[in-house]
Amino acid sequence: MKILFITSFYSAIKESITNNEWNPSGMPAIVKLFEGLKKKNIDFEPFFIDRNSNNDQLLKLQNKMFNNEVKILKVSKKLNVKFLRGIGESYSSFLIYKKIKRTCQYYDVIYVDRANLVIGAFFAFMGKKVVLRLHGVTDFYENYSKLHFRLMNPIKLLCLRAPFNYIICSEDGSPGKQFLKKYTKAKSNITLLNGIDDVRKKVTIESVKKDLSIKEGIPIFLFLSRLSKDKGILEFIKGVVELQKQGFVFHTVVVGTGKYYKIVEEIIDNEKLENISLTGAVKHSDVYTYFQLCDVYVSLNMVGNLSNTVLEAVNAGKCIITLDKSKYTLRDISTSDFFKTAAIFLNRDNINEELKKVIIKLIKDPALIEDKKKEIINCQSKLQRWSQRIDSEINYITNGK
Repeated sequence: MKILFITSFYSAIKESITNNEWNPSGMPAIVKLFEGLKKKNIDFEPFFIDRNSNNDQLLKLQNKMFNNEVKILKVSKKLNVKFLRGIGESYSSFLIYKKIKRTCQYYDVIYVDRANLVIGAFFAFMGKKVVLRLHGVTDFYENYSKLHFRLMNPIKLLCLRAPFNYIICSEDGSPGKQFLKKYTKAKSNITLLNGIDDVRKKVTIESVKKDLSIKEGIPIFLFLSRLSKDKGILEFIKGVVELQKQGFVFHTVVVGTGKYYKIVEEIIDNEKLENISLTGAVKHSDVYTYFQLCDVYVSLNMVGNLSNTVLEAVNAGKCIITLDKSKYTLRDISTSDFFKTAAIFLNRDNINEELKKVIIKLIKDPALIEDKKKEIINCQSKLQRWSQRIDSEINYITNGK
């Protein structure tokens, strides 16, 4: 069994590849899959596609994580033709397919991610065993139901119906099951929750509280995510500002970086907010520290709220505030099924007011926080360690089980 991975050159692993080391900063679903395959001595090779280059180039780098050299195909951004964007992207993928077609004939299984859907579809139509990996489906479900989107992306729509052996989709709160059922024709569709980490770093909460200037006896609310619009960071900060102005006392910890980091920093400075800590990026190994620290974890992801961080909050047994399901877009249908009544759900059409009401309620009734923590602990039996989770995916890829 020999497997070829045709995947995007994820920023989370770029430094590990180019510097001949292995210390990825994210993308655990792909990183831990590589590690699991290596541990089982399964023959595999990565072929990374970098679509953000100024010109075409094929790099071959040695990396101690992989037995053979790592290939990186840098593709000129000029290939992203502007007319009918979906057709232009598909044409770009076809050119990449032509470049690597001969190489791929020596592999038993070809694994492609969403960005390389078209490439994978060509191989599937040619009779190769292909696994398509979707790390969630974001807003695809509602987009593909729109006529103009379908007209702009006819090739992608066709490629989704290619005879893939498996389509494996992360269950992240986006409507993966519904999307796969409606738009794909794979032999098997699989949805899998992401895993949780095995190793827990022991920390002294008192020392962390001191470092962050957190007062004793007040509830601590945690927002840990990429700071971008779709993660709901602005809605969260707006609620914090308004509640502090009303005199409510609680501490807020915001962990993460991203496009909106500077905006959040300016809001904190301009409003002269107290009892708030903006940490920026932290090492993945330190993330659990902040879950141990907090009482309540807040997840306002507009696309789906069964992300890695939410699962880690469940594993830490924290009270969780998140968004209710949408009957129109089907976002967070699976989140609602996972939590039942354990999480506190906000109406996603009125996030700001709902969030403020819930925070006030929890501040006034600390016993409610403890009750919700107990309910969350009852959800922990649904979690899998990453090692178990990756074993399941490897079985699908290699044995069809």
